[in-house]
Amino acid sequence: MVSFRDRKTTREELVGAGYSWEYLDTWQPKTVLYRHADGLNVDGEIVHPHGSTVEGVPGNPDYVLRKARIGFFPYPPNEHCNCQWCVERVVKIDRDSSTTEKK
Repeated sequence: MVSFRDRKTTREELVGAGYSWEYLDTWQPKTVLYRHADGLNVDGEIVHPHGSTVEGVPGNPDYVLRKARIGFFPYPPNEHCNCQWCVERVVKIDRDSSTTEKK
């Protein structure tokens, strides 16, 4: 049985990941998630770029919460996204552009 504290923590984390407050209390159909983190293979090569979709995933709150922790969200990455992967990508792009300007 899930305690009230666990349920509240899960709900707050889901809301922080972009889901609605009522998500935990309603029926969750299959959904589409967008990659905010690049999918890498064992050699470190990008095999699934950020922005690609993963369709037909279960909409269970615990499942989408686990996916949100590794960079899958219900909205596509954009310049206003504050997830750690989008922020890291912007910082890397800024760092790369500043080093090329100095040359």
